[in-house]
Amino acid sequence: GTSMPKVYKTTHQFDGDLPALVHLSVLEFSDRLLLSVSDSGKLGCFFVPAPGLQADDAEARFGAPKSPATSRAARLLGDSLRRGADAGSSASTAPVVSLCLANESRSRVQLLCELVAQFRTWPQA
Repeated sequence: GTSMPKVYKTTHQFDGDLPALVHLSVLEFSDRLLLSVSDSGKLGCFFVPAPGLQADDAEARFGAPKSPATSRAARLLGDSLRRGADAGSSASTAPVVSLCLANESRSRVQLLCELVAQFRTWPQA
């Protein structure tokens, strides 16, 4: 059976950007991580898939838009998620492959990356 994941949640208020409030959560299962980012109803999800799942399979399965900006944001946030997980999770080497967050600016993505790398310090739900 799958044990219940640890759930870490936080919010971040951007200065002057719309939408300003972003909700972030990380679900940490024994074998994978799931990061979700939502602002004003739009949801972005990053999946750390089971071993053997190819990125293209996952993108098709989860319906992520394939734009260069989206792919770049997914890669950066995926790296940050793994950095945050490296404190001892077996999931930390799995690739993060999918994102439905197409319109984030470079500076916002950078700041989200810094937050995500610290996810183990967020309040646990």
